[in-house]
Amino acid sequence: MKKLFRYIAVTAGVVTTLCSTSFAQAVVRNVGVVKPIQIVVDSDYILAKVNDPVSRKDQQAYIVADNAAFHLVSDSYSEAEVIFCINEFVDGQDAGVSNRVLKKTVSMGEELTMLPADTFDDGVADGSAYKITDRCYAIKVYGSDKKNCDIFYFGLVDEDTYDKMAETSASAT
Repeated sequence: MKKLFRYIAVTAGVVTTLCSTSFAQAVVRNVGVVKPIQIVVDSDYILAKVNDPVSRKDQQAYIVADNAAFHLVSDSYSEAEVIFCINEFVDGQDAGVSNRVLKKTVSMGEELTMLPADTFDDGVADGSAYKITDRCYAIKVYGSDKKNCDIFYFGLVDEDTYDKMAETSASAT
């Protein structure tokens, strides 16, 4: 009988230790993790949320009023593969699609813009670039090992809307 109680006590101790270790690892994961590739936005921006039609989630984004200039920095990589996408809802459907605009390999520190100039100019001319409720701009960045992907989101609004958003965010702080 003593052996049975010892066996139960040891088993309970082992299970408790394993559970607490697993729980601790789950809680600590991604806390204080620094992404291997960082984005530095060189244009004026407001941090806010955009609705990403592809993931169907609100994503933290850089809201801009122009073709935002940015560059990438990393201590781990000297270059990265960058894919520029326009994520938008499909007309008449509750579904999103990611339209790849450009894919290129860039060096860290190289000046980039949110969209190629001709794509940006065409979108501004026909007004489609400013559909912030139906579209966002996703910059997918892969390190040279192609193992990890970081996605940086942008939202584009006209100057008047940007000024109102800036005013609202300034008064909220």
